[in-house]
Amino acid sequence: MNKVWIVIPLLLLFSGCGGSSSSSTGVKIDTSEYFPDITTKEYTQLVKSVNDNRRVLLDFSENISLEQNLITIKVDDEITTISTIHKDNITIQEFGDKNRTITMEREVSIGDKVFENIQENLIKNLTLDVTIYGNKSISIKESCILESKINEFKFDTYHEYYNDDENHDIIKLKCTTLKTEITTIDPQYVGDVSAKDGIIEFKPNISYRYLQKGIGTIAIIDDDCIIEKSPEVIIDDTANPKDCIGEQYNYLLYHPEY
Repeated sequence: MNKVWIVIPLLLLFSGCGGSSSSSTGVKIDTSEYFPDITTKEYTQLVKSVNDNRRVLLDFSENISLEQNLITIKVDDEITTISTIHKDNITIQEFGDKNRTITMEREVSIGDKVFENIQENLIKNLTLDVTIYGNKSISIKESCILESKINEFKFDTYHEYYNDDENHDIIKLKCTTLKTEITTIDPQYVGDVSAKDGIIEFKPNISYRYLQKGIGTIAIIDDDCIIEKSPEVIIDDTANPKDCIGEQYNYLLYHPEY
């Protein structure tokens, strides 16, 4: 969840794989069952940027309060999310740098959209000295679908997740983030500035979320395929792996208690 996500938000490079799908299209899954019914969780986040060879590692704990249909999560004594389970959906309020509310569908089948998340929706003025000659609208939208239901997920030897008792299966979500920029130049300044009207649709950024029944999020895997480094970094997670020229990733991993 966004409260600890440092860099968002693909080339599938993680060293693990899910088990075989145990659900078919048309079979409904109640996503509320994949929220935590435990009171504490330990996480590690690993982040590496293509422009920095260092790998950043962050460990943190979540404290979870369960009260009827409310699930409140705190990190460092600050509320990060409040989830409310309704009959038909789940609303997730996120607090932090950007307060927002996400609505998650409660009953979904394989291939269905689980939620959409507007990560960014703003308008910036374009200026030359003190003159405003236009604006740029920036929209970043994430959409997640239910890709499969599995019985295990292995990231590495320290992060392996199993459905040993048949009551803790795992759902895998495929999330696609799309960024769009729309530039609008005031007609009176057309020809006086280098910028032009236009729409730029960036290549998709794909990540995967794994939620385990009764535990909640156990992993978020975001491996980026970098196809250009200069003059700016360009990500295209639909590109052929051989066309990737740089490594960048962001992993969020729950520490299993077994």
